[in-house]
Amino acid sequence: MKNAQVAKFWHSGIPASSRSGNYHTDGLDLFSYKRKIGFTNGYGQKVVINYTNAPGGQFISSTTSNHVNLAKFYADIFENVNLEH
Repeated sequence: MKNAQVAKFWHSGIPASSRSGNYHTDGLDLFSYKRKIGFTNGYGQKVVINYTNAPGGQFISSTTSNHVNLAKFYADIFENVNLEH
């Protein structure tokens, strides 16, 4: 499946995986490789974490950044990385 479709399925709460398996969701959480980049909060909202080089973010890789940017379109909340953890 195409990467953009994985984000759409995450938004709908349906498990999905890219062709390579590097971008996947169980319907609740969204992953880029093994890193959780998105989750569903207690209110059912989709939250994507800013793993980009945008302000408030923490750049991991261009691929993960691309995955985050695809998910932003379907997310209810775009959350900055908390570097205190």
